[in-house]
Amino acid sequence: MAEGRGGEIEEQTRSAERTLREEALSKPVPETSKGFALMAKMGFKPGMSLGKKKDENDLGSGIREPLPVEVKSTRTGLGHANEQEQQAKLRIQREMERMKRRAEQHVELTEEYRKRKRGMSSTKDLIRDILASRKICVELDLRTNMEEPEVPWFWKSYYKQTNTDDFASNCDEDDDCSEELKYYYANGKEAPQEERFDELPNEILQERLLHITGYLRDAHRYCIWCGCQFENFEELESYCPGQDRQAHDSIDE
Repeated sequence: MAEGRGGEIEEQTRSAERTLREEALSKPVPETSKGFALMAKMGFKPGMSLGKKKDENDLGSGIREPLPVEVKSTRTGLGHANEQEQQAKLRIQREMERMKRRAEQHVELTEEYRKRKRGMSSTKDLIRDILASRKICVELDLRTNMEEPEVPWFWKSYYKQTNTDDFASNCDEDDDCSEELKYYYANGKEAPQEERFDELPNEILQERLLHITGYLRDAHRYCIWCGCQFENFEELESYCPGQDRQAHDSIDE
């Protein structure tokens, strides 16, 4: 109990000292004090700042208020508070750097995901455009009484087992029927084995698409993205936005 009362009295004493100190520092130096008298002998007047003056009317640009007093109430050494402050700043800085790295990693992962997604979408678009081009290529070529395609893969081929008259477009993966199959075009002419476009890299798919769409434009004045056959090449050049999907998509936007 005695220790508790002693601590309470000590705290009250510190509070009273702090109050008196703040009151004293908040008041200007009284003109009756010896300090003011000494400063007055050196030319100091109320409202003037410390430091050299240009003339007697110059109030100066130095400090006008006493320096603040910071009373140290702990047993830590001088500069300890500054050290703690520096450590706190370092911790905050390290945390900010860590958050920045995490944000950068998140951006990288997001961008990588978007690239993969764009790549998947691009592959699907390429294959879809190639298949659409082949379909219209067969139709337009047969209209001109062509018996075989300009390039073998321009036309879709169908397989037929040697012991049946039924045609199909593919063979079951579990069946080893390569020796029993023959491939034919839609007009009955013998054809090479149908190609798997989903197994080709994007670079090859882009070359294939450019090849067949270029053929459709040159041979039939047809654009798969416009979806029509033009009357002549002048009309094709005038009304078709371009020779790829991007050119047509930009018109839609």
